[in-house]
Amino acid sequence: MAHRYTILVLLPIVNLGPRLLGSRTNRASYRRQQDAGRVVSMVEENIAAQSVVKIFGLQPLMINRFKGELARLFRSTIRAKLLEVCREPR
Repeated sequence: MAHRYTILVLLPIVNLGPRLLGSRTNRASYRRQQDAGRVVSMVEENIAAQSVVKIFGLQPLMINRFKGELARLFRSTIRAKLLEVCREPR
C-alpha cells in the first residue's frame, strides 16, 4: 500500500527535471553554437591571412589562440551535452 503513495510523490519530481533544466540547456546549446562559430571564423581568417601570418612569424600566436578557442568549444560542448542528457526523461 505504501508503494502506491511513493509513486504519487515521485511522479511530479520526475517531471520537474526537464522543466527546470530546459532554459539552462537552451542557453548552453546556444553558447556552444557561438563557440563553434568562433572556431570556424578563426579558421577562415587564418586561411585567408596565411601569407601574412607566415611573413610576420605569427604562427605560435595563432596556434595558441586556436587552442584557446578549441578548449572553450570543448567545455561548452561538454556542458551542453551533460545538461541535455540530464534533461531527457528516461
